[in-house]
Amino acid sequence: MSIEEVDIKDDFQALAEKKSSKWFTAQDDAHSNNDDLVELLLAGDTLSTDPSDAHVMISSAVPKTDNASEPSLTFRVLILGTLFSCALAFVNMYYWFRSNPITLGVPVVQLLSLPAGWIMSRILPRRTLNTFGLRWSLNPGPFSIKEHVLISIFANASTGTTYALDIIVARKFWIGPPLTFGAGVLLALTSQLIGYSFSGVFHRFLVVPDAMVWPSTLVNVMLFRTLQSMVPADSASDVVSDTNTKTHTDSSHKKKTKNSRLKLFWFAFALSFAWYFVPGWFFPTLTMMPILCFIAPNNIYANQLGDGYSGLGMLALTLDWSTISNVYTGSPLATPWFAACNLFVGFVLVMWVITPIAYYSNAWDAKYLPIYTNTLFASDGSVYNVSRVLQNGKLDPAAYEAYSPMRMSFQFLLMYGFCFMGITCLLSHVILNHGPDLWRSIQNIRKPTIERVNDQTEHYF
Repeated sequence: MSIEEVDIKDDFQALAEKKSSKWFTAQDDAHSNNDDLVELLLAGDTLSTDPSDAHVMISSAVPKTDNASEPSLTFRVLILGTLFSCALAFVNMYYWFRSNPITLGVPVVQLLSLPAGWIMSRILPRRTLNTFGLRWSLNPGPFSIKEHVLISIFANASTGTTYALDIIVARKFWIGPPLTFGAGVLLALTSQLIGYSFSGVFHRFLVVPDAMVWPSTLVNVMLFRTLQSMVPADSASDVVSDTNTKTHTDSSHKKKTKNSRLKLFWFAFALSFAWYFVPGWFFPTLTMMPILCFIAPNNIYANQLGDGYSGLGMLALTLDWSTISNVYTGSPLATPWFAACNLFVGFVLVMWVITPIAYYSNAWDAKYLPIYTNTLFASDGSVYNVSRVLQNGKLDPAAYEAYSPMRMSFQFLLMYGFCFMGITCLLSHVILNHGPDLWRSIQNIRKPTIERVNDQTEHYF
């Protein structure tokens, strides 16, 4: 055992002795690490230094201490959280129907809410109000990291688009009759609340266990800490009047580390902001550069295989970060290496291997249709006129037989099939790869741990 491991074990030994004393308070418990980790170290095991280990990843991003005196759910959170939620919901839904949709995510809220919260902490009056016995203040003090996080959580609920909107739009513009306003609202709410309900029910299985690490969340935590270090010293959230209270800032992060992190952040921010205008406005060709099409512009096979918009995108390059992030369904910087490799291998097998083989072998008469499109076609190759087979929003079998069966490209059909198969694949993958972890979580549900303080809210979900 190394010297560092001996020191860590001594710290946990002292923590265990403190927890056994009557003077151990709930506030001390909030600053302590997980009981299971304490027991593990006292049993003779050592902390892992493997970067892929859950405890190592979490401890490198999440502070080990907490400042219980910091305000959290405040007037500023309610105002800014509501404003950002409405703004992101409108913008993301407005641009959802683009071929390359623009999505504003949580990092935008993290960047904008910090100066907004700091300004409110400087200009709002610090009067204490009383509403039906509830005492609250418009300005409880410096803008804290907890408020910053809560505002982002508010806005995160509106960053994703509502899938039920596709049904509403299809009924209004193509199928008919359109849904009424009340029916559309209920459809959107019920579909969204089902997801929230599942997240609440499975919180104890997918969030509480130590092994359940969400890499993108750790990235956001690091961004929160970096941004909070930019707050002026007189209003920084790590300044408290009680010298006996531990601050949330990790003592291991020195001023030099913070300055280096800030420099890197501002450099990346300025560079990405300036570069956005290059492919977005000045040179749109940089968004998708089909190398095969440049080599053989008049060759139909090169265009089918190399075009990034109407083809399979072989050897197509992009210098547009929005295109890259859309491919990864999120920031590739927050995607683990194994997940990115898995995604790329699956893409190659489906788009560059299976689809060309099936298309050029004319499977299911695939060559009569474009190699890559989500358009529906009739038997004669024309675009399918859906209105000819519908009667009052319902399928008319006689009209369908008289008109034409619906045809779709092989690639579109393949992706539809994989979407349905992905549901069962997801379940089998979780059971085979994470089954033991889930089983241990189920067995530990009734153990009195720190994380179970909020379990009384599960019946709401």
